[in-house]
Amino acid sequence: MFKIFYSISILISGLLFYVSNHMTQTLNINSEFGIVGGNGNPGLFPWIFLFPFFLFFVYGTIKLSMRLLTKLAKAKILQEEGFEKRVSVIQINFPV
Repeated sequence: MFKIFYSISILISGLLFYVSNHMTQTLNINSEFGIVGGNGNPGLFPWIFLFPFFLFFVYGTIKLSMRLLTKLAKAKILQEEGFEKRVSVIQINFPV
């Protein structure tokens, strides 16, 4: 279930950045009325509604990277223990 919501949040987060970039207005310095600015920034509106999906994307990325890190750490510990056992067996069987 987590992976389904995480996949959806990845897609919505990408859509969020795309829509925000597309809706951002350029600064029109040479307007015919001499007025610069106005209307605010409509590119912020998608953030208001889609921000929870972006937060879940960040949370899910951290959670998945921590899972991967613990899995790799356990594998590394097992590799080190196996190496130490092999070295001790070699030292016992073939003393220098």
